[in-house]
Amino acid sequence: MDVTELNASDRDVIGHVFRWAAASGPPWPQEGALLPTFSASPDVQPKLYVLGSPYGSGTDGRVDEAVGYLDGEQAAIKTAHAAAFNTNIMEEAWTLNRIFDDLKRQGIGRDVMPVPAFKGWTVVGQGMAGMVMESCLKDLQGVAQGWWGKGGLFPVKAMFELMREAVLSLKLIHATGHIHGDQNPRNLMLPRDGKFRIQFVDFCRSRYIGNQTHTEPRFVGRYESMRSTFAYASHWSLMGLEPSYREDIVGCFWTMLQLVSEDFIERAERELMELNNVWNDAYMNDEDGPTMTHLCREYVNARRWGLNDWIAERVTELPVFVGNEFAERVTALHDLVTGLPFGPLQDLEDDMWDAYDVIVDHIDDVLHLFPPGPLLAHAPCVHANGMHEVYEEMGRSMPECRSARPMCRAFRHF
Repeated sequence: MDVTELNASDRDVIGHVFRWAAASGPPWPQEGALLPTFSASPDVQPKLYVLGSPYGSGTDGRVDEAVGYLDGEQAAIKTAHAAAFNTNIMEEAWTLNRIFDDLKRQGIGRDVMPVPAFKGWTVVGQGMAGMVMESCLKDLQGVAQGWWGKGGLFPVKAMFELMREAVLSLKLIHATGHIHGDQNPRNLMLPRDGKFRIQFVDFCRSRYIGNQTHTEPRFVGRYESMRSTFAYASHWSLMGLEPSYREDIVGCFWTMLQLVSEDFIERAERELMELNNVWNDAYMNDEDGPTMTHLCREYVNARRWGLNDWIAERVTELPVFVGNEFAERVTALHDLVTGLPFGPLQDLEDDMWDAYDVIVDHIDDVLHLFPPGPLLAHAPCVHANGMHEVYEEMGRSMPECRSARPMCRAFRHF
């Protein structure tokens, strides 16, 4: 949408946003700060949260600049390097708490749990439900891999619980009309009914997209085109997952399979070592034989492609204590996510809320397979990543996380 297609009120709103960002300059305003209230029209009182740190970092360690849509202005959010990773994590968590507190004050989301950002990942980007889920899962994957690699301690069951709370939170926010998937700048600011309500706008992940000659619509998105932008062409929900994101999400499940507990891993490795003689060399990546991840991945792939003969031959190769039920449940959750938007949920288009419930049900199915009490993956030492305050809150909110509270005091730096 070109700026000429926006009415005067829309241009005022968008122009104000970018002028405010440009005028702020470093040091940037506290994250979560409200934009100064102004009235584009008598019945519009904007309240806009800026989510995401200007000093935040993505996987490439930098932030792409955002470009304004009024009079060619550029927002003063330039490429920046992550100079304060630890601080940004806590600021983003604080921002989310501010947002959810505001929802609660309005009687919306009484039981909504904010989903904090891990390792600088943005959680609620451009007001889309799907990005929350993608970011939540990807954050968890990154934290799990990072902690495990450095010798950390990770509450696996709590990770599933956090996923569950994230989905339930999305459902509630979605139902109130606060989430939409259209990526054009007008809809980033204004919902379709024209009423300016709370919208989540992520400037640190925005970038200028489109034809540089201005002969085609211009958009704000995370990647190189609207089509590749997360959730662009689908429903305002998790059904909008793009294929490029699915592998990132699936990686989370393989991480979880390997981080259930130290004992689980040791037993798995012992049993898998005994499979060397029966496992095809093509699936062996090292001299020690296949890992549990390889086995489960092949099992899931075989199920998805209907290779029943393959399953019949190899299902017994899965570690006995994993059990077929666990494999079935993880497979179902895996298929649910990787099948979006063309898989299991495509028949739920008439009742979008069922999509959330189905995902929660699958997560519940996996949770039921964990033994009572917290289940932690142990390693020799704990490395801090600045999440101590977040885990303190999680410990208060989720019983499964309470055992993490004593170690929270050690979380100070990466």
